[in-house]
Amino acid sequence: MIPFPTVIETSPFSFQNELASIQPDLRYFVLSLTASRHAADEIVQDTNTIALSKSDVFQPGTSMKAWVFQIAANQTKRWRREETRRNGREVSGENFFASLAASVSEEETAFSEKRFVDEQAALQACIGKLRPKHQELICARYLQDRELSNLSSEFGLTNNALAQKLFRIRKRLASCIEETLKKA
Repeated sequence: MIPFPTVIETSPFSFQNELASIQPDLRYFVLSLTASRHAADEIVQDTNTIALSKSDVFQPGTSMKAWVFQIAANQTKRWRREETRRNGREVSGENFFASLAASVSEEETAFSEKRFVDEQAALQACIGKLRPKHQELICARYLQDRELSNLSSEFGLTNNALAQKLFRIRKRLASCIEETLKKA
């Protein structure tokens, strides 16, 4: 079986560790507001840069997640304005976006964090159930972020055949995760 990264626990407050721990929720939050992976990646990067540059302003003991999410919401608004200017039309309903960003509460954030942890555990368990060759393929494609064209020759498949194989494996993993979460 291929080892997958695990969650590392730390006790003393470290701004960088705390910021790193909220990255999955931050990305999910921004992705839900933009519906664009490319835009979400840019906004998350900008958010992290701003958070790090203003780390001296953050008050330990308060919710870093709420603080960072507010920065992300502001960066997303900036991105939407730029997209509107660039494309000459509004990306989507500004009022909807504002109400969605404002409605993210601590409770919802905690729920999404627990859900993410549960999904990660289920994913790890389900990957463990795959055949070793499929585990190797998933690891190479998604953990190492290798291109299909590079992997196709390594696995002796055409790009299309490899894409189909990955699709079937992802579908199998999604079903397994869903079943695992229902049992939990």
